[in-house]
Amino acid sequence: MTSDQLVEIHKIQLSKRSLSPQDCSAFYQAKIENGILVSSDNTLRKYAKSKRIDVHGHLWVFDQMYKSGTITGQLASEKLYELCNKVNINLGLPKKECDFRIEFWTK
Repeated sequence: MTSDQLVEIHKIQLSKRSLSPQDCSAFYQAKIENGILVSSDNTLRKYAKSKRIDVHGHLWVFDQMYKSGTITGQLASEKLYELCNKVNINLGLPKKECDFRIEFWTK
């Protein structure tokens, strides 16, 4: 990243102190690339939406991989279970939505 880009990221952080430097960097990259921001962090998601940045969470990523055939239902179920119960139990993904997908994908 250039020093100008780092300054822009710092400006974002100053305007929204509840965002981490990593959150601000991810937001900035999505903005300049006109890309999709992937985050399950509620504060970052709300901020991105308020700035008209397309934002999706972890479950959307799993859905896209499953729909495209990049990952099987069985593997998607296993990895989502691991993400929710072993890798990051504090991620805060909605249990009902996770359970629905895990059950659906294993059928």
